[in-house]
Amino acid sequence: MTVPVPRPDLDDTDGLLAVDRAGALRSAAMAGAQVRAVSTAIEEGVLGRLRGMQPRAITFVDSGAAASRAMALVEATVGAASRYPLSRVRATPARVGPLDVVVVAGDDPGDPLAAESIHAAVRRGAEVVVVAPLDGPLRDAGAGRALELPPRIPVAPRNRMIGHVAAILGVLAVLDAGPVDIDLLARTADALDAEALSGQPSADVTVNPAKQLAARLANRRFVLVGGDPAAIEVAGHGCAVILSATGIAGASAELPEVLAAVHEHRAIGSTGALSDVDALFHDEELDGPLPTEADRLILIDTTGDPHLLRRRAASLGEPDLVAVDDAVDLPLQRALLIAERFDMAAAYLRLTGG
Repeated sequence: MTVPVPRPDLDDTDGLLAVDRAGALRSAAMAGAQVRAVSTAIEEGVLGRLRGMQPRAITFVDSGAAASRAMALVEATVGAASRYPLSRVRATPARVGPLDVVVVAGDDPGDPLAAESIHAAVRRGAEVVVVAPLDGPLRDAGAGRALELPPRIPVAPRNRMIGHVAAILGVLAVLDAGPVDIDLLARTADALDAEALSGQPSADVTVNPAKQLAARLANRRFVLVGGDPAAIEVAGHGCAVILSATGIAGASAELPEVLAAVHEHRAIGSTGALSDVDALFHDEELDGPLPTEADRLILIDTTGDPHLLRRRAASLGEPDLVAVDDAVDLPLQRALLIAERFDMAAAYLRLTGG
C-alpha cells in the first residue's frame, strides 16, 4: 500500500527541502549563474569572430518555447534601439547571406528544423551562433564553422529562458548593436542573485516575494496581465513555467484585453470572484472541484511606474501587482527579475502541491 506523503507548507523549510528531490528550487535560483556563465564565455573569446562586424541584419531562429519567449523579450525591450535590424523566425529565411548574423537558440540538441537552419545559414555564408546543447545533430550542422554558446549551467528546461536572454544580449553586446554591453550582463547577474537570495526557502512568507507570489496563485484560477510590452512577455513566461512545474493552467493577457473582457462580460469583477453562472453549471465529475479561492488577477509592471499601471487598471478593483523596486533601472532587468520570481514561485507551488 502506498502511503501519501503530506505536502509541506511554504514556511516549512525542512519539509520543502526534503521533498525537493529533483532540485526544483535550486534550478529556479540559477538565473544569475546562467547570465554570469554567458559573460564568462564571452570574456573567453567564444564570440571573438563577431567583434568589429557590422552586419546587415541579425536574425533569431527560435527552436522551442523558452527560446521564442527570450527573443520576444529582447525585441520588446532593446529591439527598437538596436543599430541593426532584428527579426525572429522559425527557420533560416532565404534572404540570409554573408553579411548577416544568425542566432539559433533552443533546448533540443536533436531538433531537425534547428539543425537545418544552422546548416542553411552556414551554407549561405552567414555568421552563425548556436545557443543550444550541442550533443549530436546541432553540432554536426555547424560543421565546425558555427560559433558555439551552449548552456553551461544545468537547469530544468522550464528555467532556461533567462539563460537564452543572456546569450542573445551577449551577441548584441559583442556586435555593439545598441544599449547592451558586457557590464549589463554582470549587473543583471548580481541583481538576479539578490532576487534568488530573497526567495530562499529559509526566508518566511512575510518577507519572501517568491513565496508571497506562490501563496497568491495557490488553488486559484489566475490571469497574469501585462501592462507594457516586456510585462506581456513575462506574463506568458509565468504561465508557461507554472504549467510546466505544476500542471496548473493559467492565462496571460494584455491589459486592454482584460479591461475589454471585464467591461463586456463581467467574468471577473472587482473582487475577482467566480460568477454565479460558473458555479451553477459546474459539474465536479467533468470539471473537477471548484477552486477553493477566488480567481486572481495579477498585474505585472516592468516600467518602474506601477502607480500609472494601477490607474490604468482602476476599473478592475484591487488586483495584485508584481513589480520590483528601484534597485534596477532598465525594463529588461526588471522583466528578468520578475521572470525569476515566477520561476521560484512555480517551484514552491510544485513542492507544496499548489
